[in-house]
Amino acid sequence: RQEHSTVGPNLWFRTAVNIAILFGVYGKYCRQDIYEFDIAVETGNLQQLLAIRYAQKMGLPIRKVILGCLDGDGLWEFVSYGDYQTNRKDRMLGFEALLWLEFGYSEAEAYRSAVVNKCTYRLKELKLDQFRQCLFATVVGDNRVKNVIDSILRTNNYSMECGTARAFGALQDYRAKTGENKNTLLFSHNAPAK
Repeated sequence: RQEHSTVGPNLWFRTAVNIAILFGVYGKYCRQDIYEFDIAVETGNLQQLLAIRYAQKMGLPIRKVILGCLDGDGLWEFVSYGDYQTNRKDRMLGFEALLWLEFGYSEAEAYRSAVVNKCTYRLKELKLDQFRQCLFATVVGDNRVKNVIDSILRTNNYSMECGTARAFGALQDYRAKTGENKNTLLFSHNAPAK
């Protein structure tokens, strides 16, 4: 029943490209004697999260995936509560593929069934805890994004686009909450520019 799938035609191609980019970055890190790192990313692009999780499972030494979420973001609600409303107008492209990667065919099929029946998809707490171990998710709203962009421009003379600023805001939250200050890759399609 392909018509109910939430996996788009370009998902796998873009995921493969992102995995290649991640391994390329890791090669550069190794030349600087950096052998593990965190990644901060905006959740608006599940293709990037999917690539990160595939790369981790392929052996890339990513310690923690830090997610900068939009207000009302479906992935933040899922990570926080284990529920996902399938009747959302902003349904996440690639969520089904992420469930398959993390939990196998049965969870991906349970999600597809929830989509078809227009009901809430729920993940069992034990599986959700397993998923949370590799992630840190926080909401970085639009006002915060603007403040991050202004601050970086003022202090470092760098201009960030919104997705990168959201990821950077999430990194700031993660560091404030945990006290961790490890090497971190801001994974975005638009790099900061001087």
